[in-house]
Amino acid sequence: QGIIRDVTQQKKVEAERLQLAAIQRELLIARKMQHGLLPPPRPAWPGLEVACISAPARDVGGDFYSYNAPPAGSSQGYGVAIGDVSGKGMSAALLMGTCLAQFDASAALGLSPSERMAHLDLAVKPYTEARGQNCALCYSEISPPMAGQPGSVTVVNAGCVAPYIKRRDGSVEWHEVTGFPLGIGLGAEHGYMSKTVSLGPGDMIVLASDGVVETMDENGDLLGFEDLEIILRQAPVNSAEALQFYLLEAVVDFAGERERADDMTIVVVRV
Repeated sequence: QGIIRDVTQQKKVEAERLQLAAIQRELLIARKMQHGLLPPPRPAWPGLEVACISAPARDVGGDFYSYNAPPAGSSQGYGVAIGDVSGKGMSAALLMGTCLAQFDASAALGLSPSERMAHLDLAVKPYTEARGQNCALCYSEISPPMAGQPGSVTVVNAGCVAPYIKRRDGSVEWHEVTGFPLGIGLGAEHGYMSKTVSLGPGDMIVLASDGVVETMDENGDLLGFEDLEIILRQAPVNSAEALQFYLLEAVVDFAGERERADDMTIVVVRV
């Protein structure tokens, strides 16, 4: 009987090992598929330098970024967005794919930034309300400086962290822009406010999901908005990629050995 128990236990351990290996393979495939949904991190746009990165805290996550060039003959600017689906893991990853697809599809509708956000609020609602989820999204529409004229960025925000503006002289601005997360219906009902800020050559727009400001150190202290602004003031101004790398390195240094608990997305645009 003892031998039978040992053999049965060995078979059980081996079955669990095989099951765990199968789950890990499926998660790896899911991570590759999710990463494949994101557009390339360096779009080639005239007059703009763009650097994008999205890193899930687990194998898959709910953060994403996306962008679109203006349709031919349109007066619209270049659109850049970061999104953060509520929840973690596979359920957030599935909803992330839906929100990303809806955002990309809305680019051809010719809507203003506020109208586009209201449209998205209703477009993702059928997918969010059944699960009690939502999607925070910050959208920036950028017009580069041209022929000596200043450029501009118009920001609309649905529950995300509003972007920072790092001027070419190194100073940093934060303009408060708020709104209801997507998928609830309140944003479409009450409307989304927008904020337009002028831009000069060398200025940068920094979009970051809340996984950046909510990074914790080994003592459990949050990075927070004030420290993020300090980091951005000290960051280089010569390129979008250099600022992005500096910010990522600063966040990793702040966290130390503490495991990251939230997805993290950063998009930097330099005009």
